[in-house]
Amino acid sequence: AWVKDQERWKDVPMAQAGAGAAKLSTDGKMRVARQYLALRQWKEAGALLAGMDTRAAAYLAAQARAGVEESTDTAKLAALYSGLIDRFDGRDGKPAEVAVLDWILALHKADAAAALPYINGLPALLERLERSPDAAAEGYAKVDILYQAATDMGEAGQDVLATGLFYRAAKLYGEMADKAARPELAKGLRLSQGRCLAGARRYSEAEAVYAGLAEKFPGEYAFHRSYAGILFKLKKYPDALREASLSEKLSYGPIHAQIVMFKARIQLEMKDRSAAMGTLRDAIAAAEVRGKEAEGELLGLKKYLKGIESGK
Repeated sequence: AWVKDQERWKDVPMAQAGAGAAKLSTDGKMRVARQYLALRQWKEAGALLAGMDTRAAAYLAAQARAGVEESTDTAKLAALYSGLIDRFDGRDGKPAEVAVLDWILALHKADAAAALPYINGLPALLERLERSPDAAAEGYAKVDILYQAATDMGEAGQDVLATGLFYRAAKLYGEMADKAARPELAKGLRLSQGRCLAGARRYSEAEAVYAGLAEKFPGEYAFHRSYAGILFKLKKYPDALREASLSEKLSYGPIHAQIVMFKARIQLEMKDRSAAMGTLRDAIAAAEVRGKEAEGELLGLKKYLKGIESGK
């Protein structure tokens, strides 16, 4: 009965679960707090965690505090993130926490010089994260940690570091795909491998991965879309247009509008302004038939078309 009472919030709407969270055990409160964090409801998470003195609760509370400060106060950000990194990066012998990677990026945005020592110490941090039971409990494998670090370092402008991390992740994804027991699992890993190869600027290698996926799974728009993106980077515009057109036919909803605009962009690179405008006008006409549900897509399509018509 106790377990059922603690787990009950999982089966009810978040608002109701949150309202009853104060009556839960410490573990129950932390589960609800994690949901608040996932929803970016920082203040609600912080309030629920107040008064808890465990390291796990302190880590969640730190994420909540960072979210609140990021949205309301920029003056103290550098000191805030430095303090959070020092507390949770594992140099004190305690388990390193994955959020530290995002905090290093946030610190870099607030004070690049202050972030540099932490960026220089990233290899050691990654080793601690790979050994961290807390990171494992959150579901982070080595490849996930590498990908997160690569993404954050890329956003921080650390291009050389980011490309190296992306390439390491790509190799791991490739090895995992080779060993995957099921085709469905293998194709997801190959898609991640291609994404990381692109992040590492190994565009020709990414092209080969995406070409294989598009050939093996011709009915899935995502593979044609990714393949078109790499071909575009390689300036193989006719081939990119072919793959974008296939993806356009297979996709639907908001993603369809994005693919249409990408297709028009390819046509513009091919110096075919008329074709690009025709692509957009056809998509606008189709979206208008769908009415209110396509309002968001229409706004984007019309804005892009207007930019082309005005020569921008």
